[in-house]
Amino acid sequence: MYKRRAHILFWHPHQPKKALAAAQLANQLGSQWLEARAISLDISWPDLFIALDSDGIPDQAHAAHTQCKFWPISPDKNALRTRILGVIGGFQLLARMDQSGPPPVEAQD
Repeated sequence: MYKRRAHILFWHPHQPKKALAAAQLANQLGSQWLEARAISLDISWPDLFIALDSDGIPDQAHAAHTQCKFWPISPDKNALRTRILGVIGGFQLLARMDQSGPPPVEAQD
């Protein structure tokens, strides 16, 4: 089903280190299913843009295919982990529906 891992871009309006930590956690938890970053100069790269600690979707340029979400950061340290695992679980559920597995590993440039 999946031709490649999902590209997820995390963003924080004032603390880029929080976005970087979220991207690192996502990569640790689900590297078979996704590739996460905190910085991308290519607006067409992300499939999913996640704004952290934001009241809504920021007015940032993104590609037509990019889905945008905003997640508050809870004082509970497991909340972000739970949300990321939920995204990964969604990928796994869709793969089970068509009896496929994680996407193939991409060649690195």
